[in-house]
Amino acid sequence: MYAVTKDFLGKPAPPGYVAGLGRGATGFTTRSDIGPAREASTRKTGDNNNDNDRDDDDRRFADAENEEGLLSNLAPGDADDEEADQVWSQIDQHMAQRRRQKSKRTVETADAQDIDENDNGVTRDMQALKRQLQTVSAEEWAAIPDVAQVAETSARAKRRRRAAGSTRHGERLAQGSDASLLATFGLEPSRSAEAAVKASVDGAAGEQQTDFVALGQARDDVLRLTLDRLAQGSNGSGGSGGAADSVDREGYLTSLAQPGRAAEIADVGRARELLRSVTLANPRHAAAWIARARVEELAATAGTAGSAGESQGSQQQQQMSRARAVIAQACERCARSEDVWLEAARLAASPNDARAVLAQAARHVPRSVRLWTAAADLEQQAGQQKRVLRRALEHVPQSSALWKRLVALEDDPAEARVLLAHAVDLAPAASDLWLALARLETHEKARRVLNRARRALPQSTDVWVAAVRLEEQHAAGDDRLLAIAQKAVGALARVMSRALWLDEAARCADDGFPRTCVALVRAAPAEDADAEAEAEAEAGGEEAARALVADAQRMAPRSAAVARALFDGALAQQPQSESAWRAAADFERMQPDGGRQQLAALLQRAVVACPQAEVLWLMAAKHAWTGLGDVEGARGLLERAFAAHPASEHVLLAAVKLESHAGELPRALALLARARTMVFGQQQQRRPGGPGGPGGTPRVWMKSAVLLRQTGRVAEARDVCAEALELFPGGEEPRLYLVLAQSQQTLGDAAGARQTYARGLRACRQSTALWLAAAALEEELGSATRARAVLERARVAMPKDALVWRAAVRLEARVAMAASQSASSSAASTGASLAEARALLARALQACPRAGCLWAESVVLAERAQRKARSVDALKNADANDACVIVAVARLFWAEAKADKARAWLLRACSADPDYGDAWAWRLAFEQAHMEAEPGAEARVAEIEKACAEADPRHGDAWPAVAKHPDNAGRATVDILRMVAGRLARSRNPL
Repeated sequence: MYAVTKDFLGKPAPPGYVAGLGRGATGFTTRSDIGPAREASTRKTGDNNNDNDRDDDDRRFADAENEEGLLSNLAPGDADDEEADQVWSQIDQHMAQRRRQKSKRTVETADAQDIDENDNGVTRDMQALKRQLQTVSAEEWAAIPDVAQVAETSARAKRRRRAAGSTRHGERLAQGSDASLLATFGLEPSRSAEAAVKASVDGAAGEQQTDFVALGQARDDVLRLTLDRLAQGSNGSGGSGGAADSVDREGYLTSLAQPGRAAEIADVGRARELLRSVTLANPRHAAAWIARARVEELAATAGTAGSAGESQGSQQQQQMSRARAVIAQACERCARSEDVWLEAARLAASPNDARAVLAQAARHVPRSVRLWTAAADLEQQAGQQKRVLRRALEHVPQSSALWKRLVALEDDPAEARVLLAHAVDLAPAASDLWLALARLETHEKARRVLNRARRALPQSTDVWVAAVRLEEQHAAGDDRLLAIAQKAVGALARVMSRALWLDEAARCADDGFPRTCVALVRAAPAEDADAEAEAEAEAGGEEAARALVADAQRMAPRSAAVARALFDGALAQQPQSESAWRAAADFERMQPDGGRQQLAALLQRAVVACPQAEVLWLMAAKHAWTGLGDVEGARGLLERAFAAHPASEHVLLAAVKLESHAGELPRALALLARARTMVFGQQQQRRPGGPGGPGGTPRVWMKSAVLLRQTGRVAEARDVCAEALELFPGGEEPRLYLVLAQSQQTLGDAAGARQTYARGLRACRQSTALWLAAAALEEELGSATRARAVLERARVAMPKDALVWRAAVRLEARVAMAASQSASSSAASTGASLAEARALLARALQACPRAGCLWAESVVLAERAQRKARSVDALKNADANDACVIVAVARLFWAEAKADKARAWLLRACSADPDYGDAWAWRLAFEQAHMEAEPGAEARVAEIEKACAEADPRHGDAWPAVAKHPDNAGRATVDILRMVAGRLARSRNPL
């Protein structure tokens, strides 16, 4: 047999071959198969965040049947597999990024712990800087100096700082507190030392190097000056030539009493050092030179304040000479600065020296208006000032300020006219010069001047307004003034609004040009007016008139003339507008004394232009009667009004009131009798009797009854009321029942009065006056119980009526007072009655929590210890301007003898509600009670009576009862005031 030799023996195995794999053998590898081992990781043994370990762990537990390795190429993947691979790869990348970040934070934390354990904090502070060393280039490393070089440089810098100590100290002062220090010296903020230091540093950097030798000399000068001052002080005080033991025995204690003197001297010295260094560093800085001179000037005044005698004068002269020397150097270094020359002229020792300084300044800065003006101010005579100004105009011919100054010095109008003619040619932009020339010329020449001014200054408002004023001065017509004003408005449409034109019109009125004011108002453009609005205004639209009225009301506080012109324009556009006439009349009524005739003329025009307005007739008649005292004129106006409005109830009753107050009672009764037979408008169509029945209205019948009672014809008044109630049983006029019951009560028919009140309350359940009058009747008849019942019924009918509640509370209080005055009563019963009144008042305040009359009553009825608290509650819960509450508080101060506070609160009550008559009466009663104790009370009483007559009050608690009493019919307001004040003074309950 032949032996078979395998061809693969002795040959290397193919890649990936594993012997016996087909028989189920398992392959293995040795260390020699995979090569030498890797270096040990620098990670800690327990570190589980290693990325490679994680990867090994993942492969260790991988599925053997996955698609990696040999099986990956067996079957190609589809689109879904590729998409899944992409998703998983993104997830792997995201997790790997998280592991890397966490690993980085763990390393930093470990490094920080090591630093905290092994270092004292310097390493931690330098850690960030060490990381930045990675960015340093090789060139930068090479440029780092050696230690020896740094030490040498530091020593050289120290020597330089010692040599330039004053400069460095000045810089520190500029950065620190010397800004406020120089402000204390009176230097301007714009020329402060801080700005000077900054400029000097900048200038030194760009122009030249600092002279440190000069700075050292400056420090020596400061020291020498200080020693000289001390030596002079010692010599002046009688010492031994400045020896160390020389003491001013007389002024030693005085100097101790001035702790700020040393600080002030030191501050001046530091400021002098600072500004000297600034001027040395930047000799072209004018502000620094001025500040330096002013410090020397300050030292001349403040530095010698503690000295006396000849030493003070010599020191001051020495310091002032030093200031002048400084400013002289400034003039050499800053010859083009007008501020430096002006400061030099101010510091000059005499006017002649100042003239010399300004003459030299004019050679360096010949076009400075300020320098020439200062030179003119130095001259005392007008001729010399003119010569200086003429010389100035040779250099600055376009200066309007110099021309105005020269013209103002001229006394001859002809010479002034010549000067102005030259001025407007050389300075055409100055409108003042054109206007001054126009004022000096004749009318025709002034027109030509203003025409030239309009061409030179087409946007100047003053020139156009001056043209209108010129025409008014020469008595031109209103049309001429309006035409020029309209041209002005058109030319200046882009720069002048309506409000600005109205303001210009107000200025013209203030300057005494009323016609110019009217022309400007009429020509003023409408605000944002389009074509439709302008057409409406030209046609006299209602909207345009309303806009003019609004402008007039807005301009009324600024200028009455402008407001009057606007009202005239509105009335010219809408002469039938009743609201415009009333607004104009209200405006004229608010004007001070002197406008009564204008108001009368306006109302006369109103009734002619708008005769259908009934209220205008009434306003005109009332003004003629009360404002002018013309009864005949008022009667004539009412006759014309009645002719225009024959069915007007208001006009007829106004005539009745006029006749009754004028004392013509028969005529007034005749008018009322006529009125009771008339039919007024459409009101009688609703009367049960129909249009053919008796005429009149309930108000006419009631006025007739009241007037009959005032004349003493009570029975006729009763019959008139009875007849009126038969004609008008529906309760249209509750006062008819009231007048009828009062007439019956006057005639002694109490039962009839009670029945009348009962009828009235059934017809008019909401009439407060009827309920109160019925309760008053029962109380007057001695039946407080029935009065209480009436008021209870009233509270049921009107649960929120504060007056009804107050009447019930006062009834209980009067019952308690009557019980306390009876001999059989006891103090306990009196307290119980007051307790009932207070309890009822508490219920009233719950029903009406904001009623001022109830809160005022609570102050009056409160215990003495509680009155202040109740007054505070009243002011808090009621209206702050309620006159009842304010009067109650004033009465409280009066009872506590606090006269000044009581007077102030009574004045406040009258101001809060002038129609509340009781406030005026309490105020008069208070002043009358203090007539003898306080001087000037008579003048205050007269003032109160005058103010009350102007206010003409109509309401109150005690006022209506006195004013409407038949016996007081026709009395003046002052008489009623005195009567009410007397009644309150007699019945005043001292709180």
